[in-house]
Amino acid sequence: MPRLRLPLRPRWLILLALVDGVMIALLSVGGAYAIWTNVFNNTNNAFSTDTLDPPTSLTASVSGSAIRLDWTATVDTYATGYKVLRSTTQGSGYSQIDTVTPYTTTTYTDSTVSAGVRYYYVLQSYYQNWTSVNSNEANSAVPAVVTKAATSNNDTAWTSPANAQGSPDNVYATAAPAKNATVNGDWAGFGFDAGIPAGATINKVEILAEYKVSTQASNATLVTQTKVGGVLQGASINDASEPLADFDFIADHTAARAWTRADLLDALFEVTIGARRGSSNNAVTFSLDSVRVRVTYTPP
Repeated sequence: MPRLRLPLRPRWLILLALVDGVMIALLSVGGAYAIWTNVFNNTNNAFSTDTLDPPTSLTASVSGSAIRLDWTATVDTYATGYKVLRSTTQGSGYSQIDTVTPYTTTTYTDSTVSAGVRYYYVLQSYYQNWTSVNSNEANSAVPAVVTKAATSNNDTAWTSPANAQGSPDNVYATAAPAKNATVNGDWAGFGFDAGIPAGATINKVEILAEYKVSTQASNATLVTQTKVGGVLQGASINDASEPLADFDFIADHTAARAWTRADLLDALFEVTIGARRGSSNNAVTFSLDSVRVRVTYTPP
């Protein structure tokens, strides 16, 4: 009688096939075969879907000469991190400037910005090649500083007042006031019409007056004031240090009024520089090298 001989090393093979909705399995063990069939019923089951969510509550703020972004992390803990996108146009034109990882990160500082430019930001969560929709948009701008020199005069109270126009050049306008008297001169034409964009917010207005005096024994005082439409704004800001060499006196006139760009246009804005001699009997000559105005503004 022949005997059944089994291989010493059985070979297992399973073949699966779906035929007319029926799963068929063919099992081969060392040359012996078995067939199993069954119908898979998915009536009570469904595939679930997932959306990669962006971060939320994005904000942008000025941090020195940079812009800082803060946000709330995505709820999807499997996310790799975030793509940082930036534009100079609200609502469009974004381009990626960086990526941030891991997904638990909730702050980013953009140090590649230019002062006086408003930037608009959105973030996207990402996982491998999967990217979320945009987050909410946030914007900010680093304030710009623009300095303009006078290019004209509205009176000739000082001798050769045009010499105090433009940048310091050691060519001077002069004034020699009488005892207890003040010589006032007005400088204008600072050119903020083109130097500041329409709609900008004015943060600071400063007068830079470079001058010196001939003697320190005359109680000499430099008096600085601003005018809008010919009307003096706020109190004068004075320097009584009596410098014998060129000194750039900086007078902050921000508090003189709630400044707007319109106030600084050439048609309205001017600066009054006064040379005052005190009660001393010693004559004194003021030499004024340059009258400039420095404005700090935030763009619209």
